[in-house]
Amino acid sequence: MHAGAILSAVVSLVSPSALHSAPVSDSYTLQPGWSAVFIEVEPTDPSPAAVFSNPAIKQVWTQSDSGSPVQFISDPAEVEWNASTGRRYVPAGRPEAVVTDLFAILGNRAYLVEVDGAAPVNMTITGE
Repeated sequence: MHAGAILSAVVSLVSPSALHSAPVSDSYTLQPGWSAVFIEVEPTDPSPAAVFSNPAIKQVWTQSDSGSPVQFISDPAEVEWNASTGRRYVPAGRPEAVVTDLFAILGNRAYLVEVDGAAPVNMTITGE
């Protein structure tokens, strides 16, 4: 039998649910003030309100590439065509929440988290 046909037969026998990995959890301890965390998992619920639900969390920042489709420019100093920007999440109920432009927490990304108060915050993120 041809190797491609064998591979095709084996792949068709594997259920779609077997292709997904089991959920894992990562735990972090955020110190009062600013903490940097690298989130390795794709959160099950990626909304910032779900991931950073502790009331002591004041705000969260991450860097976001510009994603500019620009392919040609005549003067690189003319426009900030390749500048990185930051994305910010501020929990609802805080006056600064109107500036929120971070709507999903992604895995394999670094975040800066500001914690109010004097006590560390423990948080666990579950995902794949």
